[in-house]
Amino acid sequence: MVAERTDRTVWRKGDAALPAAGNRAEARAVAYLTMKGIRIGFRWLGGALRAALVDPESQAIGILLALMLSIATTFYIMVEGWSWIDALHYSTMILTTIGEQRVSPTTTGSKLFTVVFAVVGVGLLLVFVSRVATLMLRHRDK
Repeated sequence: MVAERTDRTVWRKGDAALPAAGNRAEARAVAYLTMKGIRIGFRWLGGALRAALVDPESQAIGILLALMLSIATTFYIMVEGWSWIDALHYSTMILTTIGEQRVSPTTTGSKLFTVVFAVVGVGLLLVFVSRVATLMLRHRDK
């Protein structure tokens, strides 16, 4: 399983570099730096989300996204006869492009609605994510 060995690292095919068994201090240092980087990233993201809550453009996009999600959920409840949780789950899967096929529209009207909802919703979600990323970069530079 071991492909090659360097002085302090064991390399396995398909895996990232793993510290050698005897070097626990290096492994702890890598884990510490990784967690520190994750904490910093979450701090930047938190600052960006707080800024998005007071930014008028982000608020408008967020309200539009919530409105679209509620309209789609209501549509699937009324037209397809799904439970509210199935309708909300499917609407979220379409909006986030995950695409799980546990339930799917059966009528032609529902399928056409889903196409329009996906195109408009995904575009709007990308605009929102772009806006939050911009705010995150601004927060990082402060």
